[in-house]
Amino acid sequence: MKQDIQQLVNRSIELLSLETAQDRDSTPYQSLGQCVLDAVYSINARYLTVRKVVQSYCQEFGVQERRKHRDRVPSIESQCSVDEFLRHLNSYGPQNLATEVFDNRSKVRWKLKSQIAIEFAQVLSNHNVEYWQDVPRVSCLNACEEDILKVYGIGEPTWKYFLMLCRLDDFCKPDRMLRRFVGGPGGCMVAAREAEWLITKAHSILVSSYPTLTLRLLDHEIWLYERARQNDTQAKVKGYMRNQNEWSPLR
Repeated sequence: MKQDIQQLVNRSIELLSLETAQDRDSTPYQSLGQCVLDAVYSINARYLTVRKVVQSYCQEFGVQERRKHRDRVPSIESQCSVDEFLRHLNSYGPQNLATEVFDNRSKVRWKLKSQIAIEFAQVLSNHNVEYWQDVPRVSCLNACEEDILKVYGIGEPTWKYFLMLCRLDDFCKPDRMLRRFVGGPGGCMVAAREAEWLITKAHSILVSSYPTLTLRLLDHEIWLYERARQNDTQAKVKGYMRNQNEWSPLR
């Protein structure tokens, strides 16, 4: 196992931009409701579709999408509380949200993601998590996590991704991108918990050489690398298919 960790450390140093790792993503959301939508609609989905859902919600209900200042937590008065977010969603209901507001009928098995988002937000409300100012204690609320994971369709990766969207640095999301990277050049897909454990151990070694590298930033660098690699592979496949089609005497 130590060999696996060291191989992952070496692979990270070789392939990732660790020296310049920083928040390359967009300015944080203005309110926690957008974090809920992002986390839920990211399940087995392309991020472009997630962005469209968040933007559709903000446009429909007149909610500010992003903070004005990246590193400044907005005042409570300027945020939309989780309770208000729930009122917005419940005013339409899961089915109408999916068809009329989000134009996204995606499900986790049989359950609409709009319904999952409502239940996720309800758990936060039940535990008095309403604003960004409540976030520092979220990761310590074991009862909150336990109840979130009881929501059908929410697994540990989605919960941890929500915490990462809340700018908590000590988490990573063991999704397909991260699991594929941990699996090595062969693209072996390791189990989620094993991937999370290996990345956490590798980070504890890497941080001695890259002191500003948080676990969340390491996760993001891996995601950027795997997305670029995936896009490059798709481009090559499309190029190959195009060449095949151009060569084919049937065309």
